[in-house]
Amino acid sequence: MAVRSAIQDCEQKGDDWGAALIAAAAALGRLRTGRSDYAALEALTDGFRKLEASSLEAWALSARALVAAAQDLPDALEEASAAEAFARTADVPGARAVAYAAIARLKPDQFGELMETAAETATSAGFVCRPWTWAALGPGMEAAPATPAQQAAPILSQSTAPSAGSAPRPALDVRCFGEFSLRADGVDIDLSRVRPRARTVLRILSLNAGRPVHRDRLAATLWPDLDAPSALHNLQVSVSSLRRALQPAGMAGDCQLLARRGEAYVLVLDVRSRVDLLEFDQAVRQAALARSARDLETAAAILHRAVGLYAGEVLPEDGPAEWLADTRERYRLHAAEAATALAVLELALGNPANAAAAAARSVEIDPWRDESWRTLINVYRSSGDVAAAERAERRYQGMLNALGVPSDLRRESGG
Repeated sequence: MAVRSAIQDCEQKGDDWGAALIAAAAALGRLRTGRSDYAALEALTDGFRKLEASSLEAWALSARALVAAAQDLPDALEEASAAEAFARTADVPGARAVAYAAIARLKPDQFGELMETAAETATSAGFVCRPWTWAALGPGMEAAPATPAQQAAPILSQSTAPSAGSAPRPALDVRCFGEFSLRADGVDIDLSRVRPRARTVLRILSLNAGRPVHRDRLAATLWPDLDAPSALHNLQVSVSSLRRALQPAGMAGDCQLLARRGEAYVLVLDVRSRVDLLEFDQAVRQAALARSARDLETAAAILHRAVGLYAGEVLPEDGPAEWLADTRERYRLHAAEAATALAVLELALGNPANAAAAAARSVEIDPWRDESWRTLINVYRSSGDVAAAERAERRYQGMLNALGVPSDLRRESGG
């Protein structure tokens, strides 16, 4: 009760981080004492996602998968596999170790090997805690030794391997920058027979690939004028048509690419899957770490990849959709910031041409951002290209005129 009150107090004050951290501490305490709460971990995952805290979201997803495995919940294996894939993409090895332990609980014949993998992954990351020991893994399972054949089997493919006799789940390639595309094992998925509203459901799930989206959110977003039962019915019809389009020939029904998790739906990722949004997020984080370590060349190389991933605004085919506006603007801002940071690094590394290209790309991505223009002008001036600097200055002034920025504010901003 005290925890709930503290969380509500933070929420009322607009302290979303405080609320999330208190909820995380409470969930961790329940997990350690064997009183794990799946619903609380699900809410915690949503909270970290809204805060754009991918690393913490990876931990919450893995903890939730561990609880789902311990309680033998439906779709627990797919949930654990998705948690492992997300932790791998987000580069959080500790969370990945927890996901391996959840998978081990659901694969008794591979338990010993997968638990060894979990321990090795944790140790390599300096993660000394063993949260999977807090949840009941099943009577006698921890003592079950792995056979030599099990020990020799490949590990990476086990985390998402389907049941014996079924076709392996294909690796998805999800692209949301510039234009939506979805490929399975390198082949475009044919969506020509899927209705437009159902394709929008797919794009929303792709925007959150690997993470469940509650059905009420999907229904309210796509059918706001209908009552709840009618909206949910339409959603179920859309999901059914998507499953038919996404289900590869020969694949068993328990290996669906679009799975249901409780009252949510998720686009399931294989460990080989790629999502451009997640790769962009990971590149930005890795570049920040490299810059902190003063490894400028590595940071520049990573930022170059991040800027290259941004092929255009997120899901342009959805136009000015309200459900997409915040996400689209966030990635535009981050891409422009990444290009600006790349320009500064390239200039420091003595590559003026590369710096100018990066700065120009930042302006192209977000022509209304002051910092992008200032960087472009500074790069030209620093490289001795006075004419280019003056042209950029005139264009910048034109942008300020279009916005109606007063001359005194221009002087304060350095314009």
